[in-house]
Amino acid sequence: MASEKSIKPIFVSAQAVEGSPWNGHSDFSVASQKLWTQIVGSGLEALSDEQLLANLLALGGVDENVEAISVNLIRRFGSYSKLLSASLSELTQAGLEFSPIVAIKITKAAAQRLVKTDIKHMPVFDQWHRLMDYLHAALGHDAEEQCRALFLDRRNQLLNDEVLAQGTSDLVSIYLRDLVKRSIELDAVGIILVHNHPGGSLFPSREDIDSTQHLKIFLSQLGIKLYDHVIVSNGDWISLLNYVDNPGHSSSADVH
Repeated sequence: MASEKSIKPIFVSAQAVEGSPWNGHSDFSVASQKLWTQIVGSGLEALSDEQLLANLLALGGVDENVEAISVNLIRRFGSYSKLLSASLSELTQAGLEFSPIVAIKITKAAAQRLVKTDIKHMPVFDQWHRLMDYLHAALGHDAEEQCRALFLDRRNQLLNDEVLAQGTSDLVSIYLRDLVKRSIELDAVGIILVHNHPGGSLFPSREDIDSTQHLKIFLSQLGIKLYDHVIVSNGDWISLLNYVDNPGHSSSADVH
């Protein structure tokens, strides 16, 4: 873990910044010469997670002990990614107020939007690893279990990505009629189901396997193909349908 002294944020008090479009704007109180130099120079990629969070919190109005707060938050949640995926109640319980919470949630949404844009206009099976990147950004680090459906058109392009259930991945608890109704509304001919395992284990339960096979048969009778059911967790993924057919050859180590 980096020391608090080593991750001091690069924000300083507002001053005229050489080459900055904000020169002369006294109300731009959060800008700094060091941050501007970093952005137009080598970029922000070299920042540690603690530095990145410290600057994000500063943008959200935290102006005291921000470096110590960033260290403590990452220690509390386990990683920068898990912090971004934390619920509103978890962030509030960690002592954050409205503005920094909004900054964190906007950052998470922007990251998801950026990755999702890359997968919207190409067949998903031609860019499987990008799809997995998006799913990890969307729910791979969430502390609560979630089940999503990716609706595909006849060219296997993504029509929509929708949350089916929060707090459970039990497909029996998902209203199948609603899933079919939404497929018809979107004119979807295929579905990829996705759920996360907050505990970290990728391997499907017996219930995961049985309910997925049942759903595959049910949808096929209506002309809708269940292409896959993917489990994601902590930067990894597994194809549940491939797992049933080829145990040990269905994870991120293999090309889909």
